[in-house]
Amino acid sequence: MQLGRDTEAADALRLAVASNPTYAQSHALLAAALALAGVDAEARASLAAFHRAEPVTTLDALARHCAVPFETTLPLYQARNKRLLDGLRRAIGSFAP
Repeated sequence: MQLGRDTEAADALRLAVASNPTYAQSHALLAAALALAGVDAEARASLAAFHRAEPVTTLDALARHCAVPFETTLPLYQARNKRLLDGLRRAIGSFAP
């Protein structure tokens, strides 16, 4: 997804969700990839699954999650991570809880 290959990312994330449906972050990442690929209905369903599992986690916090402080990461990582956040925001825009 960070490389702009949203359909391929969605395919891989569908497999991740199928193999471990209780891992909420996979649902959010799938929602972002699907929204960027223009698959809005499935993006909404994935985002709803994320919200059911993680009702208090904001998507901004999820997008900024990494093993080190986000501000210390390289600009390239930050720019690519912006695509993830853009996808999450698109998914939110098509989501009506």
